[in-house]
Amino acid sequence: MCIRDSYIPRGWENENFTKRLVSSAYLKTKDGKPGLEGTYYRNKKLKPSKNKQPITRIDKELNWVTGGGWGNNEAQYYTDEPKNVRVKNGKLIIEALKEDFYGSKYTSSRIKTKKSWKYGRFEIRAKLPQGIGTWAAFWGLPTEWKYGNWPNSGEIDVLEHVGFEEGHIVSSVHNIAHHGDLSRSDQTKYVIAKNVVNSFNDFVLEWDEKEIKTFINDKLIFSYPKNDQPWERWPFDEKFHFILNIAIGGNWGGMKGIDDNAFPTKMEIEHFRVYKKKT
Repeated sequence: MCIRDSYIPRGWENENFTKRLVSSAYLKTKDGKPGLEGTYYRNKKLKPSKNKQPITRIDKELNWVTGGGWGNNEAQYYTDEPKNVRVKNGKLIIEALKEDFYGSKYTSSRIKTKKSWKYGRFEIRAKLPQGIGTWAAFWGLPTEWKYGNWPNSGEIDVLEHVGFEEGHIVSSVHNIAHHGDLSRSDQTKYVIAKNVVNSFNDFVLEWDEKEIKTFINDKLIFSYPKNDQPWERWPFDEKFHFILNIAIGGNWGGMKGIDDNAFPTKMEIEHFRVYKKKT
């Protein structure tokens, strides 16, 4: 069972706000000027309110990564253009488009957290993209690569979703012992979830020194315990940063081709929350 109350918020999240992506017009910096972090105020004049808890905008705590196929024969080019990544009506939007761009036939965005964490609860509330050829993911990579390059230092996939298997969610971990195709290992789990492209759902990672667990709407879908495993099976004892992206095509996402009629298609994120366990 997922015990939310055993965690306290940190990072970008403030649990008292229904909208996590707050306009800078509603934030006041330490020197008293409008800014991207500081104290939340309810009106544009920045008058004091009862709630003065600190909050930082998620869109400024994420940065954009541009480039081509990313080693998976993907067809998109990642950009930092507002048409591909933006904040609108309190939601973070990643949108994939069919367009020619630097030799690619599609554009999208891949964003990662500037901050890194070792252990905690990591939660997004998101609506996933629809369409054959899409490959959406919420995943983590090590920041310092303590055990060496991929896959030695590990990878945590909280969710992966490919458009030709709509509603099939995959959670997994990669390490030097097993990586890539994990279908015959204990390091992956496929589940069927309803309405992941038509409504918002919570996708959650709980990670500590003993176990990695993932959830959809607080329902456990995957667990990977450390037990007495060596680093080759458990390299998950260092800080990780997290990534949100929509890839197009690729070794997995493109197995059934790409439906050009599916574009534009987008991933909408209502919030990204980071918690640490109470001590």
